[in-house]
Amino acid sequence: LDATPSDANLDTRAFPSDPNATRIEPNSQGRGELIRVAVLGTGMMGQEHCSYISGFPNLRIDYICDPHQPSLDKAVDIINEFKTRDKNHTEEEEPHQLTALQDENELLQHADNIDLLVIASPNYLHTPTLLKWGCYDITILVEKPVAVSREQHDMLRDLEARDDFRARIWVAMEYRFMPAVAKLLQL
Repeated sequence: LDATPSDANLDTRAFPSDPNATRIEPNSQGRGELIRVAVLGTGMMGQEHCSYISGFPNLRIDYICDPHQPSLDKAVDIINEFKTRDKNHTEEEEPHQLTALQDENELLQHADNIDLLVIASPNYLHTPTLLKWGCYDITILVEKPVAVSREQHDMLRDLEARDDFRARIWVAMEYRFMPAVAKLLQL
């Protein structure tokens, strides 16, 4: 489960600084295929993911989820700030409706409408979340660490072997794609 984009079957369109990333052609409006995103956990890391994701025209955050209302409110502000800066947005487009939830079980009810789930919840919740979402045909970007104990590690190994395991999981190691870090790794 500790995979890199090249071996994780991950659609790497969202990481343009990766020289090996798969590219897609934009449609007639200058946008690529739309990827519907949910961010689970809108604390500091979730807010950071919201700001990065909001900068890509082919990524749309449809759902955010966090039990802490102030964190949800801050994430909504971040997403709305990027929406007002979107130079590709036209008034003819149907308005985007962001759904903010406080219960992960409510978010699970929308799994068929999610292409990419970003897990940025507290560390000890990463494994239980992967256990819930692993049976869905989605891509999951999970923050480090994926597991905080040997028991969680073993539960993830068992999940990977299950017949109903369908998710593609990538552990967030996004700093390796920052130009300065990429250059440092080449030295």
